[in-house]
Amino acid sequence: MSKAWSLIEKLRRDEDGAALIEYLMESLHRLAGAGVTFAAMTANTPHLVFDDVAARSPVPLVSIVEVCAEAARGRGLRRLALLGTKFTMQGPFYPEVFERLGMVVVQPSETDQLWVHDRYVGQLLKGEFRDDTRLEFTSLIARLREEERIDGVILGGTELPLLLRSPVIADVPVLDTTELHVAAMGFWATYFVRDDTVAPCAPMPSDVREVTVPMDYPNQWGVDVADVQSLEAATETLIGELP
Repeated sequence: MSKAWSLIEKLRRDEDGAALIEYLMESLHRLAGAGVTFAAMTANTPHLVFDDVAARSPVPLVSIVEVCAEAARGRGLRRLALLGTKFTMQGPFYPEVFERLGMVVVQPSETDQLWVHDRYVGQLLKGEFRDDTRLEFTSLIARLREEERIDGVILGGTELPLLLRSPVIADVPVLDTTELHVAAMGFWATYFVRDDTVAPCAPMPSDVREVTVPMDYPNQWGVDVADVQSLEAATETLIGELP
């Protein structure tokens, strides 16, 4: 078990996020010292303390939750189920961010949360991606569609897309937070901030083919996205610059 995971377990037990925040801040300061221009927590669960870390971070942070929310809004979704670890499903960070954009995040029942968390920790984190588990997740999503009237599902765990690969499951559109986050980081790797403008940076990796730009990303870092009319326009612009 990683140190970060141990600190997250402690956070849920005693509601003290100080140790996790300090652990993440140490890493961010090392990265800033190495000259990075932005950073990202490439997992959903540590976003439990994202706001606290972002407020103290020496570099901009790209939020996996904000990126996912923008993508959901861009697709016209309004009511989305959230799947992930119990810490993610029970945490306030997804509902709060989505609510700001006029959407509702549906947290599964306590029984379903325990089942999802058990499969996540007991199988997915161990690299086990079983067909029977995939079918059970599909059944769960179908049930949430009927009972909760969801019109989207958030794969709020970076291992979930390795199990659930389809963009639509049980007739419900899927938001792959890993893919969306990587795409947004591709934007930041391609464009950097200088004198309150967005300027071209290094070429994107050759295997990156989609870019998601968080339209309402906080502009205190000087990011001007006023000229970006849609996520699709941003994607087309950046893909056109690929070698």
